[in-house]
Amino acid sequence: MMKKQIDRLYEVFSSYPRPTEFGGCECCTVRLDAEPLISKPLRALSTEDLEFYAFKAMTTIGNVDDFRYFLPRIVELTETDIYFIDAGVTFEKFHIGGFEDWPDPERRAIRSYLFAGWRKAVNSMDSAWGDNYLCGAGKLFDDISQFLDYADSVAPDFRKTYEESCSLGTMMVSERWRGNKNHKRVLAWFSGA
Repeated sequence: MMKKQIDRLYEVFSSYPRPTEFGGCECCTVRLDAEPLISKPLRALSTEDLEFYAFKAMTTIGNVDDFRYFLPRIVELTETDIYFIDAGVTFEKFHIGGFEDWPDPERRAIRSYLFAGWRKAVNSMDSAWGDNYLCGAGKLFDDISQFLDYADSVAPDFRKTYEESCSLGTMMVSERWRGNKNHKRVLAWFSGA
């Protein structure tokens, strides 16, 4: 786990107050068991407490400030609990929440987390997690060349492993970033351009 980056997320997002109620789609907010979310300390929230909220955050439940309050714990659970929501869903929430308008320290902390995750995935040759981090970064960085350059410099075989995983149709094909300029950079990276 990337303790340093996750601790930094807790620090940077600590200014957001714990929500006391949740607005949103009536059918979703009725299903949400908000009691743990509004009564438990953030670091004590479990996968069960946060899973429904994390999946629905900002699309049908709550607002961006609610999400930013929960963000460090959601990221931590995404990293540590394989049964929590898909990392791609978590990372897509940054984009949905208007990431480019967030204060600079928040954007830097998220970008630092994603790059650290990419480094971890590359060093362990984990193309599935690498795809999660790269797809997350694809919408949040103007240029992900530093990610690709890092992989080439420390694990030249990672590119081939990642490309083979993508060719199976299981990765990097998400509509989350297809057509994005960074998606095109990855395709060029695959071709060696």
